[in-house]
Amino acid sequence: MTKEYVKKCHIASWPENDFYFSRGISVLSRKLINSHSGSDYLFIHLNSYTLKSFFRSFSQLSKSGYQLIIISSQRLMPLAFFWHLKCQAVSAIFESRCSVNDIIRGLDTVATGRQIVWSFPGPACRLSSRDVLLLRHYLEGGSMSYLQEKHCRAYSTLQGWKTTVARKFKVKKLEHLLIPN
Repeated sequence: MTKEYVKKCHIASWPENDFYFSRGISVLSRKLINSHSGSDYLFIHLNSYTLKSFFRSFSQLSKSGYQLIIISSQRLMPLAFFWHLKCQAVSAIFESRCSVNDIIRGLDTVATGRQIVWSFPGPACRLSSRDVLLLRHYLEGGSMSYLQEKHCRAYSTLQGWKTTVARKFKVKKLEHLLIPN
């Protein structure tokens, strides 16, 4: 993500080319503008369409100076929860099916300095750093032979890892993460 996508305003959204998400955030910002004057929020839309670009842009987004609010599809909540644990800039995670009033109540909690997660994934769905590394490499079109060399593992072991990661997202194959819900 380039700097022009993150404008220093009270509330921003990513990706900016997602018209419907940006429109929803503008409605939310009108309700928030009076009650949260000192906070800068960057709302991130995490779904099957934005998953690949999310991996490319997240490190820059986390350094933008905003409090990151991830609004995720239900399927990708384990990934959102992983970043919530690993990155202090992520202040809140909501499912995309949350109402505007639920988000506003959650942001009231964030304004007091606490982090909030709308729904916790079960222990079987928690991702490790290795899981995220494997997922990122796979989504960026990486080859299995490269992963075999890097991790010094057999092909069958890597296939087992892929299957385990897919199970954590409750899909049969990692390719299914890119299919819209």
